[in-house]
Amino acid sequence: MNMLNLAKKVYFKPGSMNVALRELSEVYHLKRAFLVSDPVLYRSGAVRDIDGWLRKRGIRTAEFFSTGAPPSFAHIRSALPKLLEFEPDVIVGVGGGSAMSAAKAMWALYENPDLDLSAAAEQPERIRTGEKAKLALVATSFAGGAQNSPFAVLRDDAGALRVLRSFQLLPEISVTD
Repeated sequence: MNMLNLAKKVYFKPGSMNVALRELSEVYHLKRAFLVSDPVLYRSGAVRDIDGWLRKRGIRTAEFFSTGAPPSFAHIRSALPKLLEFEPDVIVGVGGGSAMSAAKAMWALYENPDLDLSAAAEQPERIRTGEKAKLALVATSFAGGAQNSPFAVLRDDAGALRVLRSFQLLPEISVTD
């Protein structure tokens, strides 16, 4: 039997970002969003629009914009104190594949603060999500389709590429506007 596993809601149409962001407040009644992106998108203002939309709908935001390509375990771990302090009910990844990977890994770590990322790469069943927060991914490019995949590509502490792979990493909402 073949099964298609995607985000619960996939928006793939120009102008759909506004509808998806409105759902975060009107359908899901979320109050705190943790925005994850890279420094280039942050400086370009691409994230500012999303931040403004969320704030207009009464959703408080916190940001993490120091992800690399690919994000490292160290960068992912460095976000944990801010995540635990802010206690988001949604993590919003904005960008390309690296930002999507960072948001997925931060979500997994936020849900399981003691999660060993190396062990999770080897044993995907260690990854559990969805108890504390939802994940929404807003793609700024569609090259790899990371916003719809159950993978997060990371660099471990030794510099090697590692992949977290689990259907637990699929977002609640995926947007390609």
